[in-house]
Amino acid sequence: MPDPTVGQDFVLRVWPRGAEEDIEYHLKFINTGWDFRHEEGGGSCDKAGRPFLTYRLAYDHAGDPLLVADRLQRLWRRARRGGLSPAQVQAALDELSEWLRVVNEHAPRGPVWEEAR
Repeated sequence: MPDPTVGQDFVLRVWPRGAEEDIEYHLKFINTGWDFRHEEGGGSCDKAGRPFLTYRLAYDHAGDPLLVADRLQRLWRRARRGGLSPAQVQAALDELSEWLRVVNEHAPRGPVWEEAR
């Protein structure tokens, strides 16, 4: 039986630190991982979103790439093994998006935490 998630398009919303609006990362579920698309590019990634999605997360200051990579890999494997529907995959990505929003909203701020220039 074919996997119903392969070839499906999904959205992961992220909230870069300091931004007033979210950014949509577009993901397509593929046999080898995810095809990541963003307004500034993208490409095929492994199950954890490497290299393009994790790079973009770091660049956008939108979440910890290692933690997100772990969650994406778990989701990809669960979808393949457990036969998650496209709606269930999107719901999981929405939950991941909300987690990223909360983490960024409550991140420490102020001069001590700013990057040295």
